[in-house]
Amino acid sequence: MKSLLPGILIFAILSCANHKSKTETNSSTNIVHLSENYQLDTLIFGKRLIIKDTTSYSPYFIKGLKSSYQTYETLKVADDSLFITYRINTKPEKLITDQYAIPTNLELNKDITFSASLRGDPFTLILKRTNYTDIDYQLRQREKTIKSGTVRLQSSFYFGAECQNDENGKSMYLRQYLDSSRWGTIVKVEMEHAQKATISYCINGKGAKQEELPVFSRE
Repeated sequence: MKSLLPGILIFAILSCANHKSKTETNSSTNIVHLSENYQLDTLIFGKRLIIKDTTSYSPYFIKGLKSSYQTYETLKVADDSLFITYRINTKPEKLITDQYAIPTNLELNKDITFSASLRGDPFTLILKRTNYTDIDYQLRQREKTIKSGTVRLQSSFYFGAECQNDENGKSMYLRQYLDSSRWGTIVKVEMEHAQKATISYCINGKGAKQEELPVFSRE
C-alpha cells in the first residue's frame, strides 16, 4: 500500500500558496462589522455568509459558497479576498480567520493575448477578466475563432492550485477556471504573474475526447 504522506505534503504546500493571513479573535467579540454597503448577509444552516457586492462575482461562485459544507462559522467575500472564520478543536473558545486571495493578475476588462504553436500552426488565446471570478476567452487558430465563451473560478479555489510543467519543463502553479456546462472548457492561468495559460476542451460533445493545446505564453 502506497504512503499518503507525499500527497498530504503537496496539498499543504499548495494551500499555503493561496493563504494570505491568519488572525485569532475571541468568540465573545463581533466577527464582522457590517455596513449598509453589504449586499448579502444571510444564515445558511446556521452558518453566516456575507458578500460585499454580489455583482462582482458570478452566480456560479456564490451558489458554491451557499452550498459549502465545510466546518466554518462565517464566510465573507470582500473585493479580492475570501475570509473563512472557524473554530479548532484544541481552542474551541477561539475563532480563527484565514484570508485567501482571489486572483487579479489579469487586468480587469482588458484583452490579454497569449500565444502558442502546435506542429507549426499558430494559436492565440485571448482572455478578459470581467469581474473577480469570470474570464471571457477566445481561442483562435490563425485568424479563425474556434472556441469562445466564459469560464469561472470555483468557490473551492482555496483548496489548492493546479501544478504542471511549462514548455521548458519548469513547474508552475495555475488557477483553474471552468465552463459551467457538462463538457465545458477548462482554462488555467499561472498564478504569480499570469504569464502562462492553458486551455482544454471537449471536441466530440460527449466528454470522451479532450483537446489540450501546448502552454500559451503572454505576448
